[in-house]
This record gives sequence, C-alpha cells and structure tokens, in this order.
Amino acid sequence: MNTGSISAYGEERNRLIVVAVGGNALLTERQRGTFEEQMENVEYCATELCKIIQEGYQMVLTHGNGPQIGLIMLRDSFSRIVRPVMPLYVYSAESQGQIGFLLMRSLCNHVALAGIQPRITTILTQVIVRKDDPAFSKPTKPVGPFYTLEEMEELQKISPFPFVEDSGRGYRKAVCSPEPVAIVESSFIKGLTSLGLSIIAGGGGGIPLVRNDDGTLSGCEAVIDKDLTSALLATEIGASTLVILTGVERVAIHFNTPRQQWLDTVSLEQMKQYYREGHFAEGSMGPKVLAAMRFVEKSGGRAIITRLEKVVDALRGETGTILVP
Repeated sequence: MNTGSISAYGEERNRLIVVAVGGNALLTERQRGTFEEQMENVEYCATELCKIIQEGYQMVLTHGNGPQIGLIMLRDSFSRIVRPVMPLYVYSAESQGQIGFLLMRSLCNHVALAGIQPRITTILTQVIVRKDDPAFSKPTKPVGPFYTLEEMEELQKISPFPFVEDSGRGYRKAVCSPEPVAIVESSFIKGLTSLGLSIIAGGGGGIPLVRNDDGTLSGCEAVIDKDLTSALLATEIGASTLVILTGVERVAIHFNTPRQQWLDTVSLEQMKQYYREGHFAEGSMGPKVLAAMRFVEKSGGRAIITRLEKVVDALRGETGTILVP
C-alpha cells in the first residue's frame, strides 16, 4: 500500500468526514440491553471516536439502531394491552434520540477531558424515500426481537407484515428497506459544520418519509440502510471522506476461503468489479461496499472501511480498505 499518496490525498481535501458506526457496537447480541451495558459500550466508542477530533477532523457521526429498535419493539409487544403500539418510524425517532443523547454526552465529556471545547450536538434526521420504490412490495429486512414459531403465529394474526426465519435463531418481523433519496436536514447539518460543530445525525438510516403530491411528508413503515444514508449525507454536506466502521480491519475478497485476500487501497472501478463478481455478502459487507462506492463515485472523495480501534490509523492511510476514485 502506498500510504504516502493516501496521506497527501487526505491533506489536499477538507477535514470534514462522516463516520458510520454500527448499532451492534453500542449493544451486542449477547447483552440484555441494560442502561449500564449500553453506557459501557458508548463510553468505549466515545474513547476511540474522540481520537478523530483530536486528529483535527470535524466529524459527522451516524449510527445504527438495530438492537435498540428490537428492544423497543419487544417492550411494546409485552405491554401492548396497556400501551398503544407506535409505527416503526416513531420507534426510529425514539432510538435516534436515545442513542444520540448517550453518544453526545459521552463524546462531549471525552473531548473536554482532552482539553478541547465540546462543540457537539445531535439532530433527529428525516430521510425521504420514493413512494414507488420496488422495495415496498418486498418486505425483506428483519427487525425487532426473535420469536418462537408459536409466538410468531400468534403475532401474525395482528401484524400487517410477514415474519421470516432469521439465521436459525427464530422468527422476526420483516419490513421494507427502500433507498434513501434525500435528507431533509442536510442543509442544517452542513450549516452547523460550517460553524465548527461536530454532529450526530442519520441514526438508524434516518426516519423514513415519503413526499405526498401536495408536498407534505408522511412517515412510512420501513427501515433504511444506515450506510446508504451515511453515503448520501456525506455527499450532500460536501464531506471529503466517508468512514464505515465494521468488525474487521479490512475488506476481503474470496472471504473465508484458501484464496482470501485482504484489500488495502482499491480504485473505484476495481471495487465495482469485485462487487459484480459477488465477493461481498448482501447481509454483511455488501451494503457497506455499495455505500462506499456510491460516495466515491458521486463526490470524488475517498471511503474507508475498517474497525473502530483502527480508525485513526486508517485516516492516516496506514490500514483499512481505502476506496479512491
């Protein structure tokens, strides 16, 4: 890997970056989701993310919300007799506020302890999707808690959405996952970054909305891919770099085979070829690589896929999979 050229490339561009962290980084599958567990995970994330600000980058932070949405839906399924069930897009807003607050408070504390004035805020983010998106006819995205066959059959009587078997762990509600086409608050976010603020936004892919014929907006029962929203947001606010954090240091082709090869610096055209060849699974690395490619193609910037602990090294061009024009 030619780290010198990547470092020079990064220095030539602005220091505004979008960093996407997954929901599982804030709450793992093996945890119950107590406040103490979530705060321990948030504190660990904030410790690493603070290093980005210390490096002189201005950060817009996006995050997943899958495990948290699952807990909210589980809570309401148990209490539905006394507590009205809310639409899924309201749960998205609820989780954005909860996770955004925890990350904001923790990041502000870590930045202050590092001797930097905290200039961080959270914005609830609405994301527009098309009413005619083909995804609305194919609910395929599993959300919420896992149910046994008996529980699923009972819930199916009152749910307008189908349930699907998920990885041998039980049944989950399946909803639509349309493409993000516009972010309502992108101009506000860009304006705040021009004042020197770091922003937490786009949580869980954003609150999904459709635009009506009269120009008004309505919520819809859907889940938007967090990394695709992050790529769109990074493009709309003029970020120089999109960083997608995952569980591995670099992306691989021929993954988990004798021919496995880790990718360092890759051109957009080469990554497109790998993507067409089917190297990246739809349920794991596929959406991350797709989001990275979209950002690089539309913005001319660079995209990095790496793990949280290596993010500063990756920004320096020393590790990670770095996608360039």
